Amino acid sequence: MSAQIPVETFRGGLLIVLEELFEQVHGYVLDRGTPSSLLETLSTIDAETASRPVTSQAASLAAQVNHLCVHLESLIAGLGSNGAVRPDWQAS
Repeated sequence: MSAQIPVETFRGGLLIVLEELFEQVHGYVLDRGTPSSLLETLSTIDAETASRPVTSQAASLAAQVNHLCVHLESLIAGLGSNGAVRPDWQAS
């Protein structure tokens, strides 16, 4: 049995997740029934609100979005180099 995922299977799954984040909810990353994609939801939040911690024990929404961006950048870099790229969490 091959340990390698077929390219089309991987690509299809990745495209569904990206579509969910930026266009249409499918229930893989966001809760089913969520009316808007992540990008649509974030576009309704002003900078002041995004800068405040979500709870007393959580980071701000802006920090959490930055976390997602660093993750996506690492994923894209890894895909371009055919290898894993570890996110630089300290720099983020």
